[in-house]
Amino acid sequence: MPLQVVFPLNNTLIKMQIKRFKMLRRCSVLRELLSNRPHVEKLWEFVDRVLKQKGDEIEFIVLYGSMAKGNWSVGSDYDVLIGLCIDDGKRFIDRLYDYSLFTSAPIDIFAYSQPEIDLMFKNFHLTLLESLNHGIVLFDRGRWAEMQKQFKEWKTSGVIEQIPVGWRFKKEQGNTRDN
Repeated sequence: MPLQVVFPLNNTLIKMQIKRFKMLRRCSVLRELLSNRPHVEKLWEFVDRVLKQKGDEIEFIVLYGSMAKGNWSVGSDYDVLIGLCIDDGKRFIDRLYDYSLFTSAPIDIFAYSQPEIDLMFKNFHLTLLESLNHGIVLFDRGRWAEMQKQFKEWKTSGVIEQIPVGWRFKKEQGNTRDN
C-alpha cells in the first residue's frame, strides 16, 4: 500500500489567502474602472499612504461623488469618505487636517471616527447615504459591506426612498432624524 502524507488544512489560512486574492483582483478591476479619471494615480497614492501610515485605524475608504458616479467634469475633485475603526478623540476638523497631509492632489477627505459613523448611519446622514448608494469601495474590513447590506434592505422595504432632491425616510423606523 503506498504511503500517503496528509497535511491538515488550515481553514483560516486558506480563507485569508482567498480573501487576499479577491482583494488583489478587485483592486486591478477598480484601477481599470477608474483609469479614465484625471489624476487617478494621485488617488491611489493617497490611499496607499493612508493605509501604510494609519491602516490599523481604518475600517473603510470609499470614493463617492461625481468621480464615483462617472459624471465628473474638468475641475472635479475626488470625494473620499474614510471610516475609522476607533474613536481617536479628535475633532472632525483636526482629523481632516491630519489626513490632508497625505496628499496635495484635488482630494476632499471626510474622515469620521467609529462613533461618528455609527451616528451618521443611525440618522440617515446624506453623505453616508449617497456614499452607500453610489460609492466605490477602495478599502473595507467588512463594516462597509455590512452597512451596504442594511442600506439595500432599507431601500427594498421602503424605509428610505431616493427622491430627486435627496432621500425620504419613514419616521416610524426608529431613526432620530426628523422628517
